[in-house]
Amino acid sequence: MKLLSLLGMILLFVSCSNRSKKESYVDSQTIKSIHKDGYVGNAQCVSCHQETVETWTGSDHDLAMQVANEETVLGNFKDVQITLDGIAYFFTRKESDFIVHITEIDGSKNEYKISYTFGIQPLQQYLIDFDNGKKQVLRVTWDAVKEQWYHQYSGDAIDPHD
Repeated sequence: MKLLSLLGMILLFVSCSNRSKKESYVDSQTIKSIHKDGYVGNAQCVSCHQETVETWTGSDHDLAMQVANEETVLGNFKDVQITLDGIAYFFTRKESDFIVHITEIDGSKNEYKISYTFGIQPLQQYLIDFDNGKKQVLRVTWDAVKEQWYHQYSGDAIDPHD
């Protein structure tokens, strides 16, 4: 019985061996960060994960957050003026930039440049830049199916300075 147990343990250890895959491992010391925050960049990831990258490329997750430009912005920025929940919006373009002018309930006015899109279907939100690298999504959202602007949280009272 001891011999059978010993044989079973040897088979277990041999079957769990990673020797056949060891040559595909990447020494973590060879990975170099190319950004101050530690991000190593796509090229280093792709070198080991080609199949995963091919599956991911073009997916909703890949396209979830993109720089705002002619190809990525789905919303209507053709001088559209709407009022939703007492807040007036004017969506327009300045050269290649996507701009929204907002008049809040308290009468304060702001102009924002859209920096990123967030999402593609069934809705798309827009992010604007603030100080210290902070980004915030607008309350107004583009319905990519119905092709119209709306508030996701219609009726909620949100302080204009929140």
